[in-house]
Formats: sequence, structure tokens, C-alpha cells
Amino acid sequence: DKPAADVVDGWTVAYKAELKEAKLPKDWTVLSGDVEVKDGAIIMKGGDSDCQITLTNPKMPASVKVEFDGTLTGDKICDMSTSLNTGEDGFESGYLLQFAGGENKENRLRKVGDIIESTVVNKPLATAGKKHHVVAANDGGLISLTVDGKKVFEYKDAQPLKGNPHSQIGFSTFGSMLKIENLVVSKKDAPAAPASK
Repeated sequence: DKPAADVVDGWTVAYKAELKEAKLPKDWTVLSGDVEVKDGAIIMKGGDSDCQITLTNPKMPASVKVEFDGTLTGDKICDMSTSLNTGEDGFESGYLLQFAGGENKENRLRKVGDIIESTVVNKPLATAGKKHHVVAANDGGLISLTVDGKKVFEYKDAQPLKGNPHSQIGFSTFGSMLKIENLVVSKKDAPAAPASK
């Protein structure tokens, strides 16, 4: 009964944020901070600490791509960050692709809380009040962050997180307000085994 899924380069859209009500849909969990939905956008308010949300359903336990438009506002903007392959406790259990991390001084990848040093870069940085287009992906263990069409970092994980406790995505910000719009989450199935004749 559903329309055919959009498949691009093997990616199939698994979730599109249809935010018609003034509250987060039930598939989302707020782990910390204050969150509202306004004019079709998710507004995460970090206040003076962190704000983190996770999408509990649908599950995406392997290759996953999160694409959205994000805007950070506040006195000290920090973290327009996407988590991939996490569990119920959020980014500490998965990958955290940090854009504008460390009070907008660097971008970096964390795996289960640990910073992957080879991914730490100090540009591009976020501009307060500017809408940035972000793509965070785990493509078969190749973890990448692209902002406004430019690749920020890429990391090939020899032991990628996958499976049951690593099946959620989410977002976090710190000490600022993050507005998320046009959110689309896609997944990719593992390559099929060649068909035998």
C-alpha cells in the first residue's frame, strides 16, 4: 500500500520527519534537555548543558545515513552533532559525528565516547543563525560527515558498530539551541550475495 521507496545509490529512505504536531512523535526519546516541535522543525534547547534525543524506531542496525538542515543559535554555539548506531543511552554507545564540537572549535568523530584522533579538524565551523546542510553516514563501516557539500572527515572502522544495541540515531547539542529541519534517514542493506545460476 506504501509508495515505492526512493532508492539512491543503494540507500532506501527509512524515515522522514513528518512533524505536524507541536510535540515530538512517539518514536523519539528525549534523553536530556528540552525539546519542542515548531513549524515542522525539531527545536533542541541545550540551555547551559546538553540536549540529546534519539529515534527509537525504525531500527537501523547497520549502514545508515542521516541528512538534515540544522541551525545553531545562542551566545556560544556548540554541537550540531549526529549520533549513529547508538542504543537507548544515546551517543555514548555509538558513533557521534560532531560538527561545531568544543564550543564550535572542532569537528570530530567519537566511537563509544572516545575521540578518533585522525578525524579531528578545525574547519569548517558552524555560523550562528546559518542553516547548514549536514549528511552523517555509516556506509558499511565507512563513517563520514559532510557539511554544505564538503566532506569534513571520513573514517574506515575495521570493527564497525552494528546489530541490536547499535540501531538508533539521534542528535545532540550543548549550551545552544539547535533547529533541525528536513530530516531524512536512509538505510542500506548489506550487499546481496551473487545469485547462483
